[in-house]
Amino acid sequence: MLLNEFLKEHRKVEELEATVAPVEGCRGAASKGFRCRLKEQDAKIQMVSDKLEMSKPVLEPIENR
Repeated sequence: MLLNEFLKEHRKVEELEATVAPVEGCRGAASKGFRCRLKEQDAKIQMVSDKLEMSKPVLEPIENR
C-alpha cells in the first residue's frame, strides 16, 4: 500500500515537472508574448486538473452479502 502511494506521488511529480519545463523556456526576453502567457495558463490549468484528479475519492466495490 505504501509503495502504491509512493508511485502515485512520483507520477504526480513527473507530470508537474513536465508542465513546468515548457513554462521555464518562456522566460527569455524574445518570447514574452501571447504564446508564452498561453503556455503558462495551460500549465496552471493542468496543475489544477491534476490536483482535482488526486482529490477524487477512491470507490471500492461493495461485496454482495
